Amino acid sequence: MGLLELLFGQRAVAQPNPPRAHVARAVEIMRAANPNALIGYERYLVVMIEDVRDPDGRLFRIEIQSTPDGQHAIALVRYSPWGSTSDAHCLSGVICLGPNGHGSNVTSSPYALEVVIPRARFWCVAVSHFHETGEFPSP
Repeated sequence: MGLLELLFGQRAVAQPNPPRAHVARAVEIMRAANPNALIGYERYLVVMIEDVRDPDGRLFRIEIQSTPDGQHAIALVRYSPWGSTSDAHCLSGVICLGPNGHGSNVTSSPYALEVVIPRARFWCVAVSHFHETGEFPSP
């Protein structure tokens, strides 16, 4: 007798993988960007957590949150080797992605997932450059 059967009084049946059409567009974009990233659902959002290295090998952990269709996304810093998740062009962990890109509300973000992923990765490199030189580079 399995744990689910003990808890719910019924035999657990393995569910088949959902048909490809049911996979959110955001998941497809995230898997294409990094097949090794942790990707899942949190409430109504699709979330990707990945580690990004700067050219000197410093490791950052970022989280990308997106609407399932990939049309609205934001990026957050979960770990920075510089010690703070509130840093240059970052407020309370939310990475500034450009003009009007400071908000933490995913659905009101003007940036699509395909834009957010490379900009968040660039931020990791740029903030290291900022700490080394005092200047934040432009993309």
